[in-house]
Amino acid sequence: MGLGQLGLTPSALYGLTFDEFNNALTGMYELMEQREQREWERTRWMATMLLNPHTKKRLSPTDLIEFPWEKKSKPAADGMAILRQIARKNG
Repeated sequence: MGLGQLGLTPSALYGLTFDEFNNALTGMYELMEQREQREWERTRWMATMLLNPHTKKRLSPTDLIEFPWEKKSKPAADGMAILRQIARKNG
């Protein structure tokens, strides 16, 4: 991993602590995920541009598909409210 995908030299790799190596690896995976997401968004945009001349209604890229990373996340529930609900259910 360190020598291949991260492109570290042996001396740089062996000079890292486990936390530093983990941070570098996590950063690399996040970068790969962002690139993959951009590729999918580009593909969706191209499909939209190809379909628009053949439809009556103008399509937007999100009309074709909404990716999981674009879905709005629910706001975090209040921990105390959840505990109160559990307490009510259990009497």
